Amino acid sequence: MENHDYGKDLGALIQVREKAAHDLRQAEKAIANLGAKVFMDGNLHALPNLDVQKYIDCQNQEFAWEATMEDGSFLMQFEKDGTQHHFGDIDQANLCFLAWISNFEQETSNKDRRVIVSLDFHNRHISVLNGRLDQETRAALDANPMPLGAKLILKMVKRQSFAPSYTEANLGHTTLFNRYLLGWESADKKFLVCVEPNGLVHLWHHQE
Repeated sequence: MENHDYGKDLGALIQVREKAAHDLRQAEKAIANLGAKVFMDGNLHALPNLDVQKYIDCQNQEFAWEATMEDGSFLMQFEKDGTQHHFGDIDQANLCFLAWISNFEQETSNKDRRVIVSLDFHNRHISVLNGRLDQETRAALDANPMPLGAKLILKMVKRQSFAPSYTEANLGHTTLFNRYLLGWESADKKFLVCVEPNGLVHLWHHQE
């Protein structure tokens, strides 16, 4: 009976573990770059330029909507007194301007430096200030004004996952990843743009 080479087995298992650790580090880096937030041992691991207090005040949202009415008044999703408004609170018949506005600052030359994705109901177009988007998305925004009578779409798509810890040192971590949609739907077409937590803007082709 041949002696089994347990040293060879151990070496192979160590390689598997090292590769898994490397893949995990790469995945965590990519997740963080996309703007996902991780709660681990009670601590928030987030984008360095995120206004953490505002993020928490906005119920762990990187973006909050603001509506400007025809009379110049404003309706904010999260008011300073803690009141939260919902999509149904918006008087769409008198809506002038609707925007997702970020709770973080981007490294741009704009003095405000917040990512703003907005729909102007006078020119019927979606525009982007300080967000990152490719030429295809920018061209699509210009080529797809909102038709009169189209249904307005404003929503957040939330994803949350929990990964348990395999050590006694901590309890695991929860990953939050929100995406913010703005667009419209007519009788024959749906046009949606998606804002990622890190300010990346692209066309939304998924089913909500």
